[in-house]
Amino acid sequence: MNTTTPRESNAIEQSVNHWGITIGTAPDNVLAMAASILTGLAGPGATFRLPWGCIPLDGLNLLVQEGQGGTTRALDMLLSPVRQANLLVLQTMGGVNRKMLDFQQAGTFASNPAKVNPGGPNESTALLTLQKTIKPESGSHESPAAADLVPDPGILRLEAMRRPAILLEGVRFTDLKNRLLGCHRLSALAILRLTPTLEDPDKKKLLTALTEILDGCEVAIPPDKTHGIEPHHPARLSAIVRLDSKAWDGIHEEAPQLLERGLLLAQDNMQVMHAPKVEGATAYGEFYRGAVEEVAITRRDGQFLQVGFDDPAAAASFQESLNSYTRTCHGLAHEVGAAARNLPVALAWSMLVLSRQMTGEYAAHRPADAQIVTTSFQAANRLLARHHATMGQMEMAASRESMLAIAGRLVFKVRGKGPVSERQLVRSFTQQKLSIYRPVIDALVNGQVLELTPEGLLQTGPRPFEDAQSDLWVPTAMVV
Repeated sequence: MNTTTPRESNAIEQSVNHWGITIGTAPDNVLAMAASILTGLAGPGATFRLPWGCIPLDGLNLLVQEGQGGTTRALDMLLSPVRQANLLVLQTMGGVNRKMLDFQQAGTFASNPAKVNPGGPNESTALLTLQKTIKPESGSHESPAAADLVPDPGILRLEAMRRPAILLEGVRFTDLKNRLLGCHRLSALAILRLTPTLEDPDKKKLLTALTEILDGCEVAIPPDKTHGIEPHHPARLSAIVRLDSKAWDGIHEEAPQLLERGLLLAQDNMQVMHAPKVEGATAYGEFYRGAVEEVAITRRDGQFLQVGFDDPAAAASFQESLNSYTRTCHGLAHEVGAAARNLPVALAWSMLVLSRQMTGEYAAHRPADAQIVTTSFQAANRLLARHHATMGQMEMAASRESMLAIAGRLVFKVRGKGPVSERQLVRSFTQQKLSIYRPVIDALVNGQVLELTPEGLLQTGPRPFEDAQSDLWVPTAMVV
């Protein structure tokens, strides 16, 4: 089923176009940043409903290059209502006496379960079930384990009060796991910054800490901060990593690790999505603020936000397009990673949440499910193409850096040893695979940095290595 043919645009497209172009960034970038923020705020348990099952909603990690004025401004504006909501929650919860929370959750129940007030505000489903199991009511056939799957409203509220944060910002990569202990459901949207000060050996350590937590991890809640039986809990982080060009240029070797886990918004592409101005086209900020509030409130109420298509035909179209998109991802030259593969799901889910805010005067402009399907995949395919092209560029840059490092060591050894055979030169290294050095030696000879004597020995050539680095090159696939 073709979902990429031109057609009349919908109100979300129109408002995104107007908003993005006004700010100075690509509409695709706006859609991606909004999806990343909303899915990150939704936290664990949010799903995308289809008639044949629910797709778990994974956070959409982004890598956003700073220095692009429009994109930077747009991101800060999209983050503004999130920062405000997180600040208000922290301020409100800051006035709560923690000792009283501990007493409410554990003190009364642990000291004497008989004191539990059935139906009262401090009801504990688990403890009531335990009492019924020990002293079953006459004729009761209720399964004790069945209650384990029923959320306890009191515990959920206490969790939201004890761990209120939904946003982390300005945190060092190595501190992320500890900071998650203060986040609601041990999950948060994190706004991180990759700076050019990441020098070896710190750089690898910090990036490893980031990639590990993006892959998912468990955190151990200290005994003094939990009254539960099991202290180990899964934690989840969705991240928007802000980086400048200097920082990006300094991590060519590690870049593939990040590109496999996040989508790179590498440049502003001012392509417009069929967007004549109509009533409601300028209301994107209003829709978006409403979506942020709905997602945050639903999460902190202990519920899991689930949205989906009401139109079965649109759901079938989405699934067919998603299967095709997945095959496209698997057929690309570079492994694009989970963020790029899950992009259509995140885009469609966030647009469905946005459309729920279109009430009152905007209700007539709410996009049909089929329009959201089309918009999601058109934007996803454009973003995927840019992301994949960047991956290829980064791989070439990393290979070139590897080649230059090997070339520098070869030139240094030839200078020290004088005319030397290729075999003797390779044997002077710990790694002695000729396939690693042969293409680099050939490039150095072609660049006149090294030359062959009449006897076939290698010696320094007329061109200094330092002057030749800008145009030395070997095929990417030949550098290991």
